[in-house]
Amino acid sequence: MWIVRLKPRGSVSPELRSDTLFGCIAWAAVALEGPRRVEAWLTAFEDGDPPFLLSSTFPYQEGSDGGRVYFLPRPLHWPRLPEPRTLEEYRSRKKMKKRRYVPQDTFARVLLGELDVQPSGEDPRLQSESVLHNRINRLTWGTTEPGRLFYQEQLFLPTNTGLYFLLDVLHESETGLLKTCVHLLEHLGWGGNSASGMNHFSVEIEEKGREDFLPRADSPTHFVTLSLYFPKPRERGHFAAHADRCWYELVWRRGKIGGRFFPSGHFWKRAVNYFVEGSVFPLIDGALGCFGCNPLVKAVELKSPYGALRQVRSFGMAFAVPAKVTGVQE
Repeated sequence: MWIVRLKPRGSVSPELRSDTLFGCIAWAAVALEGPRRVEAWLTAFEDGDPPFLLSSTFPYQEGSDGGRVYFLPRPLHWPRLPEPRTLEEYRSRKKMKKRRYVPQDTFARVLLGELDVQPSGEDPRLQSESVLHNRINRLTWGTTEPGRLFYQEQLFLPTNTGLYFLLDVLHESETGLLKTCVHLLEHLGWGGNSASGMNHFSVEIEEKGREDFLPRADSPTHFVTLSLYFPKPRERGHFAAHADRCWYELVWRRGKIGGRFFPSGHFWKRAVNYFVEGSVFPLIDGALGCFGCNPLVKAVELKSPYGALRQVRSFGMAFAVPAKVTGVQE
């Protein structure tokens, strides 16, 4: 497994999630080797033999001693805690429920089924700011027309804070291409706003054993997803039958096709409703399998500079981490 660290060179989009990351990597692969390689990836995903899995981006912080603290999404279930008896305990409980991220050690303790777990430390500072931009009318060279001025949410991370995502390479044959794609995106930027200077990073890849970074729960009962997750019909049926054992939130995502890789008038993709990172679901038949699928978001055939694209899909595979759920609170 790779820890891909992204050290920002400027402002960052508030959300760099797994669907965006996969789209960037897939289009970089199309530019390098043509669409057939990516179509082979999509076929492998559909057959339940994913060539790789990736998470969304999460923050990390560098300490003065050279160490790093990695943050992960707060699991949407939490071990039962005693009722607060003082105002300070009540405020601490309320603050904990609002946390979006927890440190790596806290995340591991929750997934191992420990009780009475309190998050250590503070959330990283990821406060977004509204930045004024303008569109220029190339005929009048003016910006005062209606709609020419707009605000955009951007993150400006502290100097000791960066982003990272996990990339689990399951087919050794894809290692070389994936590394080349990641380093190509170091020059081009990640996501649709990269053309305006956002989402440019210095990239570091650290190879690490999955179990050296993520906890391994004995006799797991559930899994936590570290990516946006679009379940297969069988999985949806299983979760509906065990609704009292699921903890999740939903988010609508709608994006554009290709960005600078594929300028076209047919750029809008169909919106997809995902389970968010940190959602918790029961295992199916007690096994940690390949969860999720990549829904079709563009059905028309599109011609790109690299060849015809017969299908455009959005990434919905779960980056599943096994978890042991005992007593929980909603």
